[in-house]
Amino acid sequence: MDMIADIENKIIKVDAIIVWAYSRFSRNRRDSIVYKSILEINKVEFISITEPMPDDDIFSVLLEAIIEALDEVQVRRTRKDTVRQMNQNAKRGYWNGGNPPLGFNLTKIMVNGKERSILEINQIESIWVRKIFTDYANRKRSADIVAELNQMGARTKAGKEFTTTSLYSILINPIYCGKLVWNRYTKSGSKLKEESKWIYADRTIEAIVPMELFNTVQAILAERKRTNQRNRNNTYWLSGLIICEHCGKPLAGHSIKRKQLKTGYYNCETCKYYLRQDKVEEIVMESVKTTLLSKAYIKSLQNFLQSFTENHTVSIKQYDKELLQVEKKIGNIRIAIEDGMYSRELKDRMEELELQKQTIIEEIESIQQTKEKLAYGEDEIREQLASLREDLDDEDLAVRKNTAKIIISRIEANREKRA
Repeated sequence: MDMIADIENKIIKVDAIIVWAYSRFSRNRRDSIVYKSILEINKVEFISITEPMPDDDIFSVLLEAIIEALDEVQVRRTRKDTVRQMNQNAKRGYWNGGNPPLGFNLTKIMVNGKERSILEINQIESIWVRKIFTDYANRKRSADIVAELNQMGARTKAGKEFTTTSLYSILINPIYCGKLVWNRYTKSGSKLKEESKWIYADRTIEAIVPMELFNTVQAILAERKRTNQRNRNNTYWLSGLIICEHCGKPLAGHSIKRKQLKTGYYNCETCKYYLRQDKVEEIVMESVKTTLLSKAYIKSLQNFLQSFTENHTVSIKQYDKELLQVEKKIGNIRIAIEDGMYSRELKDRMEELELQKQTIIEEIESIQQTKEKLAYGEDEIREQLASLREDLDDEDLAVRKNTAKIIISRIEANREKRA
């Protein structure tokens, strides 16, 4: 989202973002977690008009996440038929829409009276693609490849300069070795799906790079990914959550290198003590995973949902009263007009009341939808909590860290009981 990026990069200053419903902010819960973290860091308030959360309640943030998860499930259901048709289209080798990848152009053809799109090689862009694969196979640094491409005037399909991210998306795409694949990414486009879920066309297309070169690049990518994975283990996803019981300050993550081996710690600089990162995170992870699906926790969340739903019921009753009053006023104006008392002022007032009536009806429908969305039992709650628990194991540090913030409000550290 452009606005989120502008907020993060301090291009614009925003006090609050207001949405009609959480589903209008992001259709993907995983992305929503990251976006909200950016807003929190930049002190931007996030407000949903139709799904307001109670202030300072231990379950409020968790409830937001559950509502977003349910919205995402609903979106998946409505897309099911469309996806089935697109699967068949992809298997026949036709392009499913959107911009073609770098190195290709779209060509329209007629098939059984219907217009279809196929990919054909773009002779100029294909030169850039071959350079990218060749340079990477020769172990040239990604930053250097990007710099050379931009210097020679090469641009992405969107007409922008290359970045390491756009370079990576090209290197992992099997379309360049002649394999037409669909359904590789999640709906947000931010994460690759398991290869077993990819859809390969029954026919191949003309390759830009030979299979041997493509496979060489994939091996180098896998090698570098393993290196990055080892480095990722030295990140601190509990940063900001572990608070010193004595001084009240958060513990900071840092590493100590001994005999070529780095060990991570959470350190209280004020009270001069530290906790082993691996031990702390193991204890916290086990505790959270056990507590999150416990009967006591689920029961507490059910009670909160019941109270939340009851408040929405009160809101509907209040709106019903307002609706009756507005309809009564509309009826009085209609009677006056029928009795020959028409005037411009009455017409304007009628239009104003009709608009007010429609707004109230929409508010009632929205609140009712939220109530229905939250009207589920223990099994449904357990399913959504299990999904959140899985996010704690996500490869993306931002997702793990911000999921922890949803579930955990505070971890107190004691220097006399160090892990």
